[in-house]
Amino acid sequence: MRTFLQDQSVKGHRLTRDTLRRILWFATPYRGKLAVFLVVVAASAAAGATTPLLFRRLVDDGIVAGNRGVVIVMALAEDRGYDHWTRVRRSLGGMT
Repeated sequence: MRTFLQDQSVKGHRLTRDTLRRILWFATPYRGKLAVFLVVVAASAAAGATTPLLFRRLVDDGIVAGNRGVVIVMALAEDRGYDHWTRVRRSLGGMT
């Protein structure tokens, strides 16, 4: 991929409107799958961004501030989330 980006014959090339139209035409039968894929990617990105924010809240508002209530609530929320994903994995037959 890195070599492709450094190739001078390709570096400044732009796709034409006709080429984009053909790409969209080829993708038409897969609209539903592409939509699901985009939703899953967005949800995954949101979940990935949520974890550090939750830990920041746990450390700053709970541990550093000495607020046991925040620590307990965060621990219970994490435990509930773990139980949920364990049930999902079992229902999928261990696929995840």
